[in-house]
Parts: sequence; structure tokens; C-alpha cells
Amino acid sequence: MLSAAVLPGAMGNAQQVSLEQPVSISSIEASASGESDNAWHRTEFVVFSATVYDRRVTELRWNEGGRAFRAVSNIDFNFFSGIGEIDLGMTRVLYLMAIGNAATIDPRTRTVLAPPPEVATALQALPANSSAYAILGDDPPESDRTLQILDKIHPYFDANRARLIQAFEAREAERLARLEYEKANPPPPFDAPLSFWLQKSQEHILKQRSAPAEETK
Repeated sequence: MLSAAVLPGAMGNAQQVSLEQPVSISSIEASASGESDNAWHRTEFVVFSATVYDRRVTELRWNEGGRAFRAVSNIDFNFFSGIGEIDLGMTRVLYLMAIGNAATIDPRTRTVLAPPPEVATALQALPANSSAYAILGDDPPESDRTLQILDKIHPYFDANRARLIQAFEAREAERLARLEYEKANPPPPFDAPLSFWLQKSQEHILKQRSAPAEETK
């Protein structure tokens, strides 16, 4: 079931994250008496999975306290892929994200492949002009730690949208260029040495077999 509440973020925006497979979340706090090399007072580590529908809405899933949770965000979390770290000033978020993309319309048959109803319903409750999220289900997390992380990530995205998108596009261009290069310059087969010696062995056998026939001529 869907929790209708849209959670306000640190900058007045509702926020959310979604994960596909339940995963664990842990927190690591820096020593209160010492300063880290980068002056972070707190480091958060998050592991989650994400499904992005039509490159515009993300369903997040994570596990906290032995319980699974889901959320819907109007951020395309592809923009956070390939990074693994978000610098929020006094807080650093380290994350491991398994992400996949899904279409709501089959490009071949034009058949509508709707996302889960609760995802579509939650999306309608989110604002159109700012990043936001909503928790799915009637049993929200007992701890607000994860929600605090989401409250920070969404305004961070709004403040750095252009830079994050540009960096993602650069990573994608590099990835596609690497694929094209590998396609044009395929590596030798894994069993190339074995194939070479098998061929030499076969040539030797054929030569040995043909030798007696040549001697009788």
C-alpha cells in the first residue's frame, strides 16, 4: 500500500529513493574529537538497488533493521551511477547502487508496460518542478536516518543538476567509445594459445601421414 505522505526535504522539497533488492544500510561516524582529511564530520554508507522507469522516475529499495523499504523519486538515478560518492559538505555519502532501466511502453509493439500501480500513484503526488520522493507502504522506517540522507540528496541534485547531467553524459560517451573500440579491436580468443598448438599438432600429424605415401612414389 502507498503512504500518501510526501516528505519535505532540507530545502522544502519532498524527497525519495527506491531500491530493487532489499539490502543493508550501515552508518560510520567519524571521531568527534578529530578532523578527517576532508573535514567531514560524518560518513554514511548506503547500499541499495534502483529501477528507473522511462529515465524519469526511480523506484528505490533498501533494507534497514531487518525490514525492506521502498520509495519513489522523481530523480533519474542514472545520473548518480558510476560515482559512488556524494559530498554534502559536512556529510559524505558513500553508496553501492545496483541500477536497471525499464520502459513503460514497448518500443516495438507500442504496448503499455505500466510500472507497479503504487509507483504510478506516488509519482502523481510528487511536484513537477523540484526533486522529491515518497515512501511506499503504510509502515515507514522507525529510524529517520535514511530519510535524512534522502532529504539531503534531493536538494543536492537540484543545486547541481547541470553538472551531474554533464558528468553522466561524459561517462556515457566514454563508455560507448570504449565499446566501439573493443568491437573494432576484439581481443584474441581466450583459448588462442591452445588453438595454435592444436593446429600445429594437426599439421604435424598430416605431414607424418603423407610422408610414407611420398616415399613409395
